[in-house]
Amino acid sequence: MDEIHNRLLGLQGTWATRLSDGYVEKWETSGDTLLQGGGYLQIDNSLRQTESLAIVNTDGNFSYLATVAGQNEGRTIEFPLAMHTDSSLVFINRKHDFPNVIAYHFIDDSTLRVEVKSLTDPVRDFVLNLKKQSGDLP
Repeated sequence: MDEIHNRLLGLQGTWATRLSDGYVEKWETSGDTLLQGGGYLQIDNSLRQTESLAIVNTDGNFSYLATVAGQNEGRTIEFPLAMHTDSSLVFINRKHDFPNVIAYHFIDDSTLRVEVKSLTDPVRDFVLNLKKQSGDLP
């Protein structure tokens, strides 16, 4: 359990695909929620939030929660932690239309590969290669 918790805490900080016109994820610890964060698009030197994210621990069961503006009638979608290794966290929701899998792979302390996948339609799959940022982005 502690190894999962420590790996999850490795998400803390700001991660970006590139420094301009890219995707950014920000994660921080927050009270009873293990991690709270958001996904952003960086456009013309400003950030526009596209999703609210959280990772929670309920009685030893970890889940990734995503709320995306304009999708799922505003409902938060839960992706339970399905598997983990020293360098990966894989969250799966087989009942959701897309995505079904959100996988975080820690390449090293400053490089993160996020795979967003369908279990039935691989054409929709995509990968985000994120680098940890020092300091704050706009």
